[in-house]
Amino acid sequence: MKQDRTHNASFDTHSPYKVCKLASAQSRMSHVLQSTVLRGVLVVVGCPQLLGPPEAIQHTLRSTPGCKVNAFLLVPGFTATKIITRGQKWLQGDAFDPAKATDEECYEGVVDRASAADRFHARGAYSADEVVDVLFEALRTGGPFYIICQDHETTLQQDQGRMQWAFDDVLFRRSPLSRWSEQYKDEFKAVAAGFR
Repeated sequence: MKQDRTHNASFDTHSPYKVCKLASAQSRMSHVLQSTVLRGVLVVVGCPQLLGPPEAIQHTLRSTPGCKVNAFLLVPGFTATKIITRGQKWLQGDAFDPAKATDEECYEGVVDRASAADRFHARGAYSADEVVDVLFEALRTGGPFYIICQDHETTLQQDQGRMQWAFDDVLFRRSPLSRWSEQYKDEFKAVAAGFR
């Protein structure tokens, strides 16, 4: 467990219940924030037994009388960050080719933050700054729990339709990610035509 006293945040990736216990003792309003990717939510939301600790933490916190802590799950869509570049450097070691780096500061080896941002935006990506703006607006207003960041790649209706399809995979006992399976891809294509 490590505590960041500047921001009054506690982090424990191993025990959501420890987080809840520590959080319920807070004397001022605080937040627990976990992040996932939109594709992750498309897979697991709608099946409570598959949901991870963020939902359990939020439920415990809101069920604790006098608790001044709230929990959120940040779900960014397509976002331009250095995460992939740093991951590639770590995995590839000496074989990493910086000329192929594509992130928020560099696009195809050209180091120019403004140019990289423009090229990513043209492909539909949100900037990390846009994700942070959405996050802090949700924290300011107190919700919703699922902070789903739109990107410029798909519409809200497309994201919601894809999530509904994924939830229905559980309800209708289809295989996970059925929209890409041979059995359901044509049906999904027909249904998705209505996601404008």
